[in-house]
Amino acid sequence: MLTYCYLNGAIIPFKNASLPLNDLGVLRGYGIFDYIRARNGKFCFIDRHIDRFFGSAKKMGLQVPITKEKLFNTLTELIQKNKDPNAHARIVLTGGESSNGISKDGEENMYILFHEDDPFPGEVYTEGVKLMTIPYQRDLVDIKTLNYAPAVKNQAQQKKEEAFEILYTPDGCITEASRANFFLWNGDVLVTPKEGILHGITRDVVLELAQKDYKIEEREVKIGELESATEAFITATGKDIVPVVKVDNMVVGDGKVGRNTQKLMDLYLAAAKE
Repeated sequence: MLTYCYLNGAIIPFKNASLPLNDLGVLRGYGIFDYIRARNGKFCFIDRHIDRFFGSAKKMGLQVPITKEKLFNTLTELIQKNKDPNAHARIVLTGGESSNGISKDGEENMYILFHEDDPFPGEVYTEGVKLMTIPYQRDLVDIKTLNYAPAVKNQAQQKKEEAFEILYTPDGCITEASRANFFLWNGDVLVTPKEGILHGITRDVVLELAQKDYKIEEREVKIGELESATEAFITATGKDIVPVVKVDNMVVGDGKVGRNTQKLMDLYLAAAKE
């Protein structure tokens, strides 16, 4: 964690920041967040992230205590103060204090943490990764909530299976990964789940880039479709586009990073640097 953070209107040293023990974000996971990546001092797609943060807050019945402009300025000040031009920012809004552990009594708590950039090994992008599946469907899928309990609970199993991510497959359908969106290719047709997912910022950008050259199908995706898929990948702010070459014990396509995925990886990185 980097040195400085934001808490309820002030930029302070991270070591001095604290939340009340009866905060609903701590007690009940009642809160929302967003995650933004910077490259060379510039936040990628920052307007989209800020809009989503405010949208998540509204859907969750929470009030963001600062304006969008103030949030942008605070993020800019923090990245300069932390002296890491490639840092990642986590913006969090909690339900605030509760006297009985369930009812919201007062104002929300808002804080921003900055994480050092910790790049994945190069082979993640050049050789692809494995996903493991669990039959799970997130609640409140269109809101970026604080509740990631299933993903945390399954970390030990994920490590045991040497999986890069967890893929949620409720009722035999693919929805999303625990911290990413999922895509597969049928030849030159790009397929991605439409329902039961968080519509990620990176996902949206990838779809915008892909529509220029490819047919796109946003629809229900059965897990059995992996058998005939020619390529697959996941997308996320902190991951960009990561090729998927294996799901559980099933090899995707020829088990290598495909040309269509590689093309989108190149296009996305160029767009993220604009």
